[in-house]
Amino acid sequence: MDLAMVQAQRLTTGAVSRAGRFGSYAPSTAIRVTGPVVDSLVGLQAEWFGHGVVHDNAVVGCRLVALPRVLTNSRHTEAAWRFSEQVYGRLRPR
Repeated sequence: MDLAMVQAQRLTTGAVSRAGRFGSYAPSTAIRVTGPVVDSLVGLQAEWFGHGVVHDNAVVGCRLVALPRVLTNSRHTEAAWRFSEQVYGRLRPR
């Protein structure tokens, strides 16, 4: 897994902290915001922590607000392995 995506109605500090939970699972994270992006300070906070921000709604379409930082020195951890197994188990046809 290369990118973990978190969906949120608004860009809040809660969305930023939810994206931070995936730090041990994926080398980069992004937040998909479907509502209005109002607080630019939270956007700067997301960018500071390396989370990408994508604004996607019916009015403006899809636009990139902040690029996700990609960790080039990442190792495959036990948490990432377990997460991949869980995702594969849910996506696999039965």
